[in-house]
Amino acid sequence: MILFAEPHQVRGHIRVLSIIMAGVSLFFISTASAYVLSGPHILHKMIGKLGKTGTLLVSGELKLYEEDFLKNYISVTETSSFSFPDKFRSDTVSGDTQKIFVSSFENSVTIVNEEVTSLKESIYDAYKDILLYRSDELIQPSLKRLGIDTSVSSVGRFHGRLVYVVGANYPDESVSQVMVDKKTFLPIRLILVRKSINATQNVLDVSYLDWKKKGKTWCPGKIQFFLDNRISREFTMTNMVVNPSLSESIFDISHLKTIYQNRVEENAEEARPEKVDEVQKTIDDFSKMYE
Repeated sequence: MILFAEPHQVRGHIRVLSIIMAGVSLFFISTASAYVLSGPHILHKMIGKLGKTGTLLVSGELKLYEEDFLKNYISVTETSSFSFPDKFRSDTVSGDTQKIFVSSFENSVTIVNEEVTSLKESIYDAYKDILLYRSDELIQPSLKRLGIDTSVSSVGRFHGRLVYVVGANYPDESVSQVMVDKKTFLPIRLILVRKSINATQNVLDVSYLDWKKKGKTWCPGKIQFFLDNRISREFTMTNMVVNPSLSESIFDISHLKTIYQNRVEENAEEARPEKVDEVQKTIDDFSKMYE
């Protein structure tokens, strides 16, 4: 018995026990690592969970917080139209000002009060990608375009929930990544890190909350946007329509650019200079809220 063993025998038993414990620890570590799904597999299961449908219409209130945040915000009405797997449109209304944003996998256009104001997406527009691109061929390149390395995956926690992390080794949040609920496979967080030439960086942190299901389709009831750790906007869904009849023309970027460019030219010929300045100021102010 060890109780009556010589000192050198006790030391020998301790060494053997240490080796056994080290081996057990390595076994559990390697076993845990073996169960981390690959990034593409996680994204495939996420797409399957979101559900297959032709079109989706979501409307609600969008709060745009000002610099002092929380205390002051602008409330606008926003309706988002999805034509899966790759077409998106949002219509935002605030008083007399209307903003239209349309995006496909390769192109986009932003129109404010019938004037084309941008052909590029802002960092805020990226939130839609993990909800829109419901095919393996589109979701992976779309995330890589956002700076997310889909070949990297790990397991972590977010607000007490186990999550799969695509794009980073948990708990590293210095790189862009997507977090997917390990149990439900619904996306719950998107982190986008943008570094500029002067070495400064902006971090957009998007949370997908209060998920709702209609039929076989899931959609977040609330989406919160944090820019550099401060809330900058929040969308709360009030209505969700699955498979509505949506005309393809409302997603036709080339057609929209042609229509609204012509309207801009016609209005420019008829408008008085002071009226043009007033309209331009409204457009500039509204556009700044989305930068």
